[in-house]
Amino acid sequence: MTKKISCLLICIAITCCNCFGQSKAVSSAILNLGSNTCGNNTDVTFSLIGNPSSTPFLMTNFTINPTLSNFFSKFIAYNPRDNKIYINDISSDDSRLYIYDMGLPGSFTGPAIMPIIPNYSYGYLPNNFEFDINGDLWSIRSLSGCNAVIERTDEVTGTILFTKTLEFPAGNLPNTLTTGDIVITPNGRMFITMGYSPSKFYEITNYIPSIGNAKANYIQDLPKPCYGIFYMNGKIQLSGTDLSSNCYRYVYDIPTHSMSSELPFQMGETPMDNSSISPSTGLSQRLMGSTNVDSITEDIVYEIYAKNSGNVQLDNFNIIEDLGAKFGAANVSYVSAAFAPGSNPCNMVLNPSFDAVTDTRIFNANQVMSNLQNGYVAVTVSFRATNLISNSVYYATAKSTGEIGNPGNKIIVVDSSNNGTSTAIDPNADGDPGDVSENIPTPFYFGTILPVKFINVNAFKTGNNLHPINWTIAAPTSPVTKFDIEYSEDKRNWMVAGSVAAVSDKNVY
Repeated sequence: MTKKISCLLICIAITCCNCFGQSKAVSSAILNLGSNTCGNNTDVTFSLIGNPSSTPFLMTNFTINPTLSNFFSKFIAYNPRDNKIYINDISSDDSRLYIYDMGLPGSFTGPAIMPIIPNYSYGYLPNNFEFDINGDLWSIRSLSGCNAVIERTDEVTGTILFTKTLEFPAGNLPNTLTTGDIVITPNGRMFITMGYSPSKFYEITNYIPSIGNAKANYIQDLPKPCYGIFYMNGKIQLSGTDLSSNCYRYVYDIPTHSMSSELPFQMGETPMDNSSISPSTGLSQRLMGSTNVDSITEDIVYEIYAKNSGNVQLDNFNIIEDLGAKFGAANVSYVSAAFAPGSNPCNMVLNPSFDAVTDTRIFNANQVMSNLQNGYVAVTVSFRATNLISNSVYYATAKSTGEIGNPGNKIIVVDSSNNGTSTAIDPNADGDPGDVSENIPTPFYFGTILPVKFINVNAFKTGNNLHPINWTIAAPTSPVTKFDIEYSEDKRNWMVAGSVAAVSDKNVY
């Protein structure tokens, strides 16, 4: 009798880990307040730029009504709570707030009505301007020494909801808070650019809890002044202009902490203030259990957790589960789907025709997934698989999909599931659930597993091409003759690297 050491544990040391294809789980559109031509500060417009990280295109462009004389002391932000665009025109004594409805998520067009007079006007004058997922505004003001004030405000009324001390590092203080911008990623991380020549770049932590001060964690000085900042496909873009012929941007990669060289701002526009619309979906799938029926048949249960990981509602949201592609169309039967208890706050409706073979959509069509705290769902899928091959591993991958926009001008996002619970959707917390390490199929092993309990398994790299693996097991309840150590280069196919006799002093390979 033999026992296979868990492939999942040892692949860190001995597999090349060739990754599965990356799904486009997150997309982005830039809201840019500025002008159509680089350096022009009087022809004030706001635009929507799609696909900004590779081949940007102008989705929409609007002249602001009433016409603004210039774009200084003007802010733009997308409010996830009501899916509308807010522009704040700040004078010396008041804020004039204009709200534009683009019809999201089903439409992606110009506002049907351009407000001529402010929707709201009040005396609160924010230095910065960004909404969180709850629709509350965040701003930073009053730098004194190393401390400033960070505030959460009801933008409709100007009422301050929350005030907290923000600590800047003594050696890297911004020289002003009147120049800069804030971005809050869909998963709640806050980044800011503050100051002028140099503009400084920080991540703000501990800004929500009532206990302790918020911290401005210095990242770097920026080569040129940056007035706008926004989230873009798992990265942070910072933008600026010399108000002449140069309109530029820098792109910061969150996981690698690396900043790009200077790039031209998208579409040749002037950026003065930015915000982002970020459709995104994330998915995890785990094996809940299985019951053996006979030598070739198993009843299997998966749990699938899907989440709107972005800051905008997703139209036509669905989960795709194609079990026929994994187990064979003729081998899948008795398929059923059900909501996990308490895991359908958006009131999604199951597709009664779902059979995971000919109809792979778990939900009915044309349903909207919220982008707020209730924007998630968990379902269990039960089925019978037959004609299974003993001692084989079967990999299952589900997909979630959603979209925003009009026909012919849509942004569509798709995520492949990552093996695990809901916490497996975006382990590196960069806001992109589609990273290559976050799309791992869920394995199901069909065969006999010996009653051996592993107390620990450790793998190390001690030199080039040297990866010792050692393990400790509890006393076996049945005889074990050897351990086979397997490795994989694609996480699907496994080959035997060698064997170790199952005797008391043999526990390393």
